[in-house]
Amino acid sequence: MICREPSLTPADKTERSFGYRQLLGSVCCGVDLVVVGAADAQHFAGSRWHVMGDVAREGRVLFVAG
Repeated sequence: MICREPSLTPADKTERSFGYRQLLGSVCCGVDLVVVGAADAQHFAGSRWHVMGDVAREGRVLFVAG
């Protein structure tokens, strides 16, 4: 989940991760949920070592708000 804010505090990430996971409900497979601010996602998208690099290369957009 890439949030609109440029950056999120660790507390914000934890709170939102919990809330988004509850919204997903029961799923029949494993789900990796990554919550990050927009600027942070863009910064790490080119990285070979950060999970956002994997997300940028292999992830799928499930929903775009707004």
